Amino acid sequence: MKQAILLLCIVAAVLPHTALAQLAQPVERPDPPADAPGPPGDPPTPPAETPARPDETPTEPADIPAEPARSPARSTEASDEGARGSTRVRRRTRPRRAEPPLQLDRLEPRWRLRAGLMVGAHFADFGGNERQTLLADAPESSLETQEHVTVGGFLALSFRDRWDLKLEVLFATKGAHAVDNLVLPNPDAPDSGCSSNPPDEGCTILVPYELDHILRYIEVPILLQYNLEYDGVIVPHIFVGPTLAFLLDTELKGDGQIVQGSGMQTGTVALSGDIDDVSRSIQIAVVAGAGVEFPLPYGSLVLNIRYEQAIRRAMNGQFDVSATVNGEPMLPTDTVPVRSESLRNRGFSLMAAFVF
Repeated sequence: MKQAILLLCIVAAVLPHTALAQLAQPVERPDPPADAPGPPGDPPTPPAETPARPDETPTEPADIPAEPARSPARSTEASDEGARGSTRVRRRTRPRRAEPPLQLDRLEPRWRLRAGLMVGAHFADFGGNERQTLLADAPESSLETQEHVTVGGFLALSFRDRWDLKLEVLFATKGAHAVDNLVLPNPDAPDSGCSSNPPDEGCTILVPYELDHILRYIEVPILLQYNLEYDGVIVPHIFVGPTLAFLLDTELKGDGQIVQGSGMQTGTVALSGDIDDVSRSIQIAVVAGAGVEFPLPYGSLVLNIRYEQAIRRAMNGQFDVSATVNGEPMLPTDTVPVRSESLRNRGFSLMAAFVF
């Protein structure tokens, strides 16, 4: 009985303290959901973070390793490096300015070799005095221009953007067209009573004639060409250089008409001769000119004009010309002496070339 009374006293003494402790503890209410509206008039409050307990350690996902702790200095350097890296990335991703299209001539190599074919007309005559005495005993003589065709090809080496070195090989015909009055003694004239100055009509034979001096060469001009700056389609140029000419063959031919004579039937006189012995085998000349180049879908077209003046004499000396009438010798001697006086080739050329 005493033991029961003692147990009741102990329970009575402990029970009030336990009830007071439960009342002193705060009542934990559940957190409202994030999308739940708050009371009217109050701003929404962010959800409170649950503080971590001291005995709990944060756990990382298994596939992402935890980063080691960094000091403040190192973290500052890393942030600076990250800022620089982001700046570099932004600079690299900036759009570039649109560059102008490249010109075709800039794509061409600095050294360029080209080839082409040439054809043109050459207007040739002999240099020196405008009037030359070609035939002995001819009171008047003059030289006129001959027209010939020139053909060939060339190689052009382009360098330093505007300069070309050209080597041409041409087949060219040169010479002159002589117009003279041939005055010859009349073999049928009486021995006496003839005056030589002026010649009597019955004592001389007057033969106006035309005589062609033809000299065929292989020419090798070596030209230095400068291409002028021009913004248009055509490209003008100038050139100059020496040329060597190698003689292949010669020809002398012409005809005349007897207009005065005594005891001789008037008719046509055929003239011919050999001028190989008085013609030099090698000629040296200077060439200068200008032209323009036009682009084509395939290659280009070049037009130029040039002037050539020989330095060495083409003909010098005396040679014979035969004169016949209807196939018969005009004179008993069958030949007429002809005198050339230091004749030099010269002339203009109009050339057209196709460049591959």
